[in-house]
Amino acid sequence: FIKEYFVVNGSITIAIAQTNPIRGDIERNLAKHLGCISESASHGADVVVFPELSITGYEPDLLASLALSRSSSVVSELVNAAIRARVIIIAGIPLANDGRKPYIASLIAFPSGKKVFYRKQYLHETEDSFATAGSANFSFSCNGFTLYHGICADFSNE
Repeated sequence: FIKEYFVVNGSITIAIAQTNPIRGDIERNLAKHLGCISESASHGADVVVFPELSITGYEPDLLASLALSRSSSVVSELVNAAIRARVIIIAGIPLANDGRKPYIASLIAFPSGKKVFYRKQYLHETEDSFATAGSANFSFSCNGFTLYHGICADFSNE
């Protein structure tokens, strides 16, 4: 499951997890995530990062039907996994948006039980019809480092 580990100055270990998600199969994709989180923690990871929409697969046409609420059982399971494994988890999810087009988002789950939802700000032209753009940047601290989070096109816009 785990593709690479990056060690920066010996102070932070980031696991990059690629799970090859199954189209729309949240339960099986969640199981893959939980396995990667456990394995990453056993190798000393501080942060485990999954790709955009990793919990559903990158399926813009399914965003509305698969969108998760902030209090969904999937979110709770990932937060509990962060607590158990003592790692920060960044997982790609479609996030419900009160009856409007959902967000392409990341759940950032912390070992403290805190959870934050980052919403992709810069949508590709093909995503506009399926998703709503977010509007806020996000950063967090880990082991004395400040890490900034973005999704795909967020990194190429100013």
